[in-house]
Amino acid sequence: MKQKFEKKLGIDFRKYMIIGACDATNACKAIMAEENIGLLLPCNVIVYESEGGAVVGVIRPTVAMQMIENLDLHRIAKDIERRLKNVIDSLAPTGATRPGSRSVPPPKAKASSGPPHATGG
Repeated sequence: MKQKFEKKLGIDFRKYMIIGACDATNACKAIMAEENIGLLLPCNVIVYESEGGAVVGVIRPTVAMQMIENLDLHRIAKDIERRLKNVIDSLAPTGATRPGSRSVPPPKAKASSGPPHATGG
């Protein structure tokens, strides 16, 4: 987002990434349970610079799916939320900043300066 804001708007913005985290198996299950759920996919993960480190945040799928009355979809959302929570909890925590997010310390200097990445299961 930093580069896009700078190029299109002339704004010098901190590092901010939006990562679409989509598991094909769960996306298929969700769409089969509720055809219009594609409007809410993929599950976005945000990573941005903050004082002293980075913040990683996700929307809780169980909360996002509350607006849809579909028990099968709620079960899928609960499973996905459990997995996202495991990923967030596995980060080196320095204290949660708000629900669904976790502050992590800045990475140690490395030889290469490529873009940040996320791994998930």
